[in-house]
Amino acid sequence: MKNIVYWLKNFFFPSKCLLCQRPLTNSNLVCHECYKSLQEEIKVKIKQCQKCGKPLSLLSNSSICIDCQHRSFPYKKIKTLGLYKDKLKDLIHFYKFRNRWSLSYIFYQLLQIHSSKLFFDVDYIIPIPLSSQRLSKRGYNQARLIAEQIKKIIQKPIAHNLLIRKKDTPHQSLLTKAEREKNLTDAFDVKYDAKYRHKRFLLVDDVITTGTTITEAAKTLKNLKPQTIVIFAIAKAI
Repeated sequence: MKNIVYWLKNFFFPSKCLLCQRPLTNSNLVCHECYKSLQEEIKVKIKQCQKCGKPLSLLSNSSICIDCQHRSFPYKKIKTLGLYKDKLKDLIHFYKFRNRWSLSYIFYQLLQIHSSKLFFDVDYIIPIPLSSQRLSKRGYNQARLIAEQIKKIIQKPIAHNLLIRKKDTPHQSLLTKAEREKNLTDAFDVKYDAKYRHKRFLLVDDVITTGTTITEAAKTLKNLKPQTIVIFAIAKAI
Protein backbone atom coordinates (compact mmCIF):
# COMPACT_ATOMS: atom_id res chain seq x y z
CA MET A 1 0.00 0.00 0.00
CA LYS A 2 2.82 2.39 0.88
CA ASN A 3 4.46 1.70 -2.48
CA ILE A 4 1.23 2.54 -4.31
CA VAL A 5 0.80 5.81 -2.39
CA TYR A 6 4.44 6.72 -3.07
CA TRP A 7 4.03 6.01 -6.80
CA LEU A 8 0.84 8.07 -7.06
CA LYS A 9 2.37 10.97 -5.15
CA ASN A 10 5.51 10.92 -7.29
CA PHE A 11 3.48 10.68 -10.53
CA PHE A 12 1.16 13.61 -9.82
CA PHE A 13 3.49 15.66 -7.61
CA PRO A 14 7.06 14.78 -8.62
CA SER A 15 9.87 16.16 -6.50
CA LYS A 16 12.12 16.65 -9.54
CA CYS A 17 11.67 18.48 -12.84
CA LEU A 18 10.69 16.09 -15.63
CA LEU A 19 13.02 17.81 -18.09
CA CYS A 20 16.22 18.37 -16.11
CA GLN A 21 15.78 16.43 -12.83
CA ARG A 22 16.49 19.49 -10.70
CA PRO A 23 14.49 19.65 -7.44
CA LEU A 24 11.13 21.34 -7.89
CA THR A 25 10.23 24.41 -5.86
CA ASN A 26 6.72 24.75 -7.34
CA SER A 27 3.69 22.57 -7.98
CA ASN A 28 4.31 22.32 -11.72
CA LEU A 29 5.90 19.34 -13.42
CA VAL A 30 8.76 21.41 -14.82
CA CYS A 31 11.08 23.79 -12.98
CA HIS A 32 11.23 27.56 -13.43
CA GLU A 33 14.46 27.35 -15.44
CA CYS A 34 13.07 24.82 -17.93
CA TYR A 35 9.81 26.72 -18.26
CA LYS A 36 11.78 29.87 -19.00
CA SER A 37 13.80 27.95 -21.62
CA LEU A 38 10.55 26.78 -23.24
CA GLN A 39 9.34 30.36 -23.43
CA GLU A 40 12.62 31.49 -24.98
CA GLU A 41 12.49 28.71 -27.59
CA ILE A 42 8.97 29.65 -28.62
CA LYS A 43 9.76 33.38 -28.58
CA VAL A 44 12.43 32.97 -31.27
CA LYS A 45 11.07 34.45 -34.48
CA ILE A 46 10.67 31.69 -37.07
CA LYS A 47 9.23 32.09 -40.53
CA GLN A 48 7.50 28.87 -41.55
CA CYS A 49 6.16 27.55 -44.83
CA GLN A 50 2.39 28.01 -44.68
CA LYS A 51 1.82 24.59 -46.25
CA CYS A 52 4.26 22.21 -44.51
CA GLY A 53 5.51 24.25 -41.55
CA LYS A 54 9.16 23.92 -42.56
CA PRO A 55 11.40 26.83 -41.41
CA LEU A 56 12.10 29.43 -44.08
CA SER A 57 14.80 32.05 -44.25
CA LEU A 58 13.67 35.28 -42.62
CA LEU A 59 14.93 37.00 -45.77
CA SER A 60 12.67 34.93 -48.04
CA ASN A 61 9.99 36.87 -49.90
CA SER A 62 7.80 33.76 -50.18
CA SER A 63 5.55 32.27 -47.50
CA ILE A 64 5.73 28.84 -49.19
CA CYS A 65 8.85 26.69 -49.54
CA ILE A 66 10.15 25.47 -52.90
CA ASP A 67 8.95 21.91 -52.24
CA CYS A 68 5.35 23.07 -51.70
CA GLN A 69 5.03 25.70 -54.42
CA HIS A 70 3.83 23.28 -57.08
CA ARG A 71 1.69 21.05 -54.86
CA SER A 72 -1.96 21.36 -53.93
CA PHE A 73 -3.13 20.98 -50.34
CA PRO A 74 -6.57 20.30 -48.83
CA TYR A 75 -6.04 23.03 -46.21
CA LYS A 76 -5.22 26.72 -46.28
CA LYS A 77 -2.24 27.02 -43.95
CA ILE A 78 -0.27 25.63 -41.01
CA LYS A 79 0.87 27.26 -37.80
CA THR A 80 2.86 25.74 -34.93
CA LEU A 81 3.87 26.91 -31.49
CA GLY A 82 7.51 26.01 -32.18
CA LEU A 83 9.91 23.47 -33.61
CA TYR A 84 10.25 19.89 -32.41
CA LYS A 85 13.62 20.21 -30.70
CA ASP A 86 15.30 20.92 -27.36
CA LYS A 87 12.98 21.45 -24.36
CA LEU A 88 9.78 21.52 -26.41
CA LYS A 89 10.63 18.14 -27.91
CA ASP A 90 11.33 16.70 -24.45
CA LEU A 91 8.06 18.12 -23.11
CA ILE A 92 6.04 16.58 -25.94
CA HIS A 93 7.80 13.25 -25.49
CA PHE A 94 6.83 13.07 -21.81
CA TYR A 95 3.31 14.25 -22.65
CA LYS A 96 2.72 11.77 -25.44
CA PHE A 97 4.71 8.66 -24.55
CA ARG A 98 5.13 8.79 -20.76
CA ASN A 99 1.46 9.22 -19.83
CA ARG A 100 2.02 12.76 -18.59
CA TRP A 101 -1.34 14.01 -19.89
CA SER A 102 -1.42 16.70 -17.19
CA LEU A 103 1.34 18.50 -19.13
CA SER A 104 -1.43 19.79 -21.39
CA TYR A 105 -1.77 22.58 -18.82
CA ILE A 106 1.81 23.69 -19.59
CA PHE A 107 0.82 23.91 -23.25
CA TYR A 108 -2.17 26.01 -22.19
CA GLN A 109 0.13 28.43 -20.36
CA LEU A 110 2.48 28.68 -23.35
CA LEU A 111 -0.42 29.10 -25.77
CA GLN A 112 -1.85 31.90 -23.65
CA ILE A 113 1.44 33.77 -23.76
CA HIS A 114 1.75 33.26 -27.52
CA SER A 115 -1.94 33.46 -28.37
CA SER A 116 -1.19 35.48 -31.53
CA LYS A 117 -0.26 32.14 -33.10
CA LEU A 118 -3.88 31.03 -32.61
CA PHE A 119 -5.59 33.89 -34.41
CA PHE A 120 -7.71 31.76 -36.71
CA ASP A 121 -11.19 32.76 -37.83
CA VAL A 122 -12.86 29.37 -37.41
CA ASP A 123 -16.19 27.84 -36.37
CA TYR A 124 -15.02 24.51 -34.95
CA ILE A 125 -11.90 22.92 -33.51
CA ILE A 126 -11.22 19.32 -34.58
CA PRO A 127 -8.51 17.22 -32.91
CA ILE A 128 -6.80 14.49 -34.93
CA PRO A 129 -8.47 11.31 -33.63
CA LEU A 130 -6.81 8.12 -32.41
CA SER A 131 -8.06 4.66 -33.33
CA SER A 132 -10.11 2.97 -30.61
CA GLN A 133 -7.23 0.49 -30.08
CA ARG A 134 -4.61 3.24 -29.64
CA LEU A 135 -6.92 5.28 -27.41
CA SER A 136 -7.58 2.25 -25.21
CA LYS A 137 -3.85 1.55 -24.91
CA ARG A 138 -2.74 5.14 -24.23
CA GLY A 139 -5.78 6.16 -22.20
CA TYR A 140 -6.09 9.65 -23.71
CA ASN A 141 -5.91 11.45 -27.04
CA GLN A 142 -3.06 13.96 -26.83
CA ALA A 143 -4.46 16.07 -29.69
CA ARG A 144 -7.86 16.28 -28.02
CA LEU A 145 -6.35 17.56 -24.76
CA ILE A 146 -4.48 20.23 -26.71
CA ALA A 147 -7.72 21.14 -28.50
CA GLU A 148 -9.39 21.55 -25.09
CA GLN A 149 -6.71 24.08 -24.11
CA ILE A 150 -7.09 25.96 -27.39
CA LYS A 151 -10.86 26.08 -26.87
CA LYS A 152 -10.34 28.01 -23.62
CA ILE A 153 -8.33 30.65 -25.46
CA ILE A 154 -10.18 31.19 -28.75
CA GLN A 155 -13.64 30.36 -27.33
CA LYS A 156 -14.70 28.09 -30.17
CA PRO A 157 -16.41 24.69 -29.76
CA ILE A 158 -14.78 21.33 -30.39
CA ALA A 159 -16.54 19.10 -32.91
CA HIS A 160 -16.21 15.92 -30.89
CA ASN A 161 -16.19 12.69 -32.89
CA LEU A 162 -16.84 14.45 -36.18
CA LEU A 163 -13.60 13.08 -37.60
CA ILE A 164 -13.12 9.35 -37.00
CA ARG A 165 -10.03 7.17 -37.31
CA LYS A 166 -11.50 4.00 -38.74
CA LYS A 167 -8.39 1.84 -38.82
CA ASP A 168 -5.54 1.24 -36.42
CA THR A 169 -2.18 2.05 -38.01
CA PRO A 170 1.45 1.54 -36.93
CA HIS A 171 3.23 4.50 -35.31
CA GLN A 172 4.08 7.00 -38.03
CA SER A 173 7.47 7.75 -36.45
CA LEU A 174 8.70 4.30 -37.47
CA LEU A 175 7.85 4.73 -41.16
CA THR A 176 9.28 6.43 -44.24
CA LYS A 177 7.26 9.16 -45.97
CA ALA A 178 6.03 6.71 -48.63
CA GLU A 179 5.09 4.18 -45.96
CA ARG A 180 3.26 6.88 -43.99
CA GLU A 181 1.16 7.79 -47.01
CA LYS A 182 0.25 4.16 -47.67
CA ASN A 183 -0.34 3.59 -43.96
CA LEU A 184 -2.88 6.42 -43.72
CA THR A 185 -4.77 5.86 -46.96
CA ASP A 186 -8.48 5.66 -46.05
CA ALA A 187 -7.57 5.84 -42.34
CA PHE A 188 -10.15 8.54 -41.58
CA ASP A 189 -13.86 8.96 -41.99
CA VAL A 190 -16.27 11.78 -41.21
CA LYS A 191 -19.60 11.54 -39.44
CA TYR A 192 -22.05 13.42 -41.62
CA ASP A 193 -24.03 16.15 -39.89
CA ALA A 194 -25.61 19.00 -41.85
CA LYS A 195 -24.69 21.57 -39.21
CA TYR A 196 -21.00 21.06 -40.02
CA ARG A 197 -21.34 21.70 -43.75
CA HIS A 198 -19.67 24.81 -45.19
CA LYS A 199 -17.94 25.65 -41.91
CA ARG A 200 -14.41 26.79 -41.04
CA PHE A 201 -12.32 24.14 -39.28
CA LEU A 202 -9.19 24.28 -37.15
CA LEU A 203 -7.53 20.86 -37.28
CA VAL A 204 -5.26 20.23 -34.26
CA ASP A 205 -2.39 17.80 -33.69
CA ASP A 206 0.60 17.60 -31.36
CA VAL A 207 3.47 17.25 -33.87
CA ILE A 208 3.65 17.62 -37.63
CA THR A 209 6.37 15.47 -39.18
CA THR A 210 5.85 14.90 -42.92
CA GLY A 211 2.31 16.28 -42.83
CA THR A 212 0.76 13.02 -44.04
CA THR A 213 -1.65 12.72 -41.10
CA ILE A 214 -3.04 16.23 -41.33
CA THR A 215 -3.26 16.01 -45.13
CA GLU A 216 -5.29 12.79 -45.05
CA ALA A 217 -7.49 14.14 -42.25
CA ALA A 218 -8.11 17.39 -44.13
CA LYS A 219 -8.95 15.46 -47.34
CA THR A 220 -11.61 13.57 -45.38
CA LEU A 221 -13.07 16.79 -43.95
CA LYS A 222 -13.42 18.08 -47.51
CA ASN A 223 -16.49 15.82 -47.77
CA LEU A 224 -18.28 18.43 -45.66
CA LYS A 225 -17.49 21.16 -48.23
CA PRO A 226 -15.84 23.42 -45.62
CA GLN A 227 -15.21 27.10 -46.29
CA THR A 228 -11.66 26.61 -45.07
CA ILE A 229 -9.41 24.28 -43.10
CA VAL A 230 -6.41 25.55 -41.14
CA ILE A 231 -3.91 23.48 -39.15
CA PHE A 232 -2.33 24.04 -35.76
CA ALA A 233 0.22 21.84 -33.98
CA ILE A 234 2.41 22.34 -30.95
CA ALA A 235 5.56 21.59 -32.97
CA LYS A 236 6.92 20.97 -36.43
CA ALA A 237 9.57 18.25 -36.71
CA ILE A 238 12.75 19.32 -38.50
